[in-house]
Amino acid sequence: MPTLPSDLPQQVATALAEDIGSGDVTAELVPATQHVTGKVITREQAILCGRPWVTETFRQLDPTVRVTWHANDGDRVTPNQTLFEVSGLARPVLTGERTALNFLQLLSATATAARRYVDAIAGTDCAILDTRKTLPGLRTAQKYAVLQGGAQNHRIGLFDQVLIKENHIAAAGSLSAAIAAGRRAAGTRKVDVEVETLAEFEEALRAGPDIILLDEFSLADMKTAVQINTLERPPGQARSLGKRDPGDRTLSCGNRRGLYFDRWDNEAHQGRGPVDAPRVCQTLGRPIRAPAPRLGGHFPGRRKPIPGGCEKNILFFTPREIPSQSRLLVIALVLHE
Repeated sequence: MPTLPSDLPQQVATALAEDIGSGDVTAELVPATQHVTGKVITREQAILCGRPWVTETFRQLDPTVRVTWHANDGDRVTPNQTLFEVSGLARPVLTGERTALNFLQLLSATATAARRYVDAIAGTDCAILDTRKTLPGLRTAQKYAVLQGGAQNHRIGLFDQVLIKENHIAAAGSLSAAIAAGRRAAGTRKVDVEVETLAEFEEALRAGPDIILLDEFSLADMKTAVQINTLERPPGQARSLGKRDPGDRTLSCGNRRGLYFDRWDNEAHQGRGPVDAPRVCQTLGRPIRAPAPRLGGHFPGRRKPIPGGCEKNILFFTPREIPSQSRLLVIALVLHE
């Protein structure tokens, strides 16, 4: 079970302050003693995520508001399924409704897209990782949603893993020098390096980072890199993963290095769904057009084989690029005396 982010209350408080400002002037039209009951249902299939944010929203507004859940985070939900019921004084319920649904829609959309990619590579020795390209202020929330969708988190921020790119290499004077400097700075943290050519890849192998990311590689060069990594790495040393064909949670399967491919085979996935997310597979480099998430669906068409020779591969997807699933939820409220 994923751990809830420690900054969840602050995320909710910030969202409420943004929406309410100096006060909900419309809610004041409702008598202060008016009570309300309501329920939220789905309109489309999805992976539910965001329960704690909804509950916290109403708790901060009025602890006496009662929220009764009928599904858990990570559950597959179907059209017209009741997700939760809410009851209490009308003013706090009406004030918190939009903020609560915004969290639930955004995080359910993120979890649903993550699950779609996880399902697409089911049966392969691959995994889906996320990126740092999240909505400002909501990184931990979207990272949580990724886990609820069955995918895995890469680094959370700039503090928990070293990722060496071309600018760092240029500043250090060489790729090997950058990796050595990264090792000295990393302590116990992993050191990743992004390479753009097979020559850089072979230099990186000799320098010994934990993870190698293949940036802008052709399919043929990706296969070659995987073969080189498989054949040349010493026993127990790092292994390769990829950002194109997904990979491991950063190498927990006996080796340490991963080869991250940065391309997704869009030729095999041309279907589009009603929710347009053309950049959902944007990697750490350039944007890659990818199939739109169709809630509860799957990748249309056939999948091409994953490049051979790699024990694990990795596909990165970008939580920020997933639109809030605005059709996901409907709230029906009934006023009572």
